[in-house]
Amino acid sequence: APTPLDLPGDIRAAEQRPQLHVQREGFLGQVRAGQLPRVLAGLVGAVTLYILSRAGYFQLVYSRKWKKGRAAFLYIIYYLLLLGVPIFAAVTLLSPKISSVLSDPTAVITSIKQAVMQIQAKAGVSIVTEKSLSNSLDQTITFIPSLLNSTLNIVSNLITMLFFLYYMLYHGR
Repeated sequence: APTPLDLPGDIRAAEQRPQLHVQREGFLGQVRAGQLPRVLAGLVGAVTLYILSRAGYFQLVYSRKWKKGRAAFLYIIYYLLLLGVPIFAAVTLLSPKISSVLSDPTAVITSIKQAVMQIQAKAGVSIVTEKSLSNSLDQTITFIPSLLNSTLNIVSNLITMLFFLYYMLYHGR
């Protein structure tokens, strides 16, 4: 049985609980707000594709009596082929070149330096100095990982966009 002396402590504990709840919600709100830019590109793309495909989707569902899920899946496959195949082709064509540069960058740098030196010798004019050429090649080599990161961002935005588009089509109207 609580004594009268224990009650103020219980009241204080009850008063502190909402503050903890507010602190937790503030943290979760910051996490959600931090994730928003990652999801926003996919959401905007999904809204754009929804606007473009809404009339045809409703034609399939209401005039031709297709099931909503199948019609939405058809549009997802269509947009996956329309957007995903060019991305896949670009990655497939560029990845051997990028991997060869990453595996042995010094060979690539020396071949580029030799080509520039030959052009300068034939032209008789010094266009590029050795130092500026080395700096630009080093910047190019450091740029390649960011290019790979951008490719992964495009793929994740495409997946997010198609995910949102499916649910927008399915629950539309």
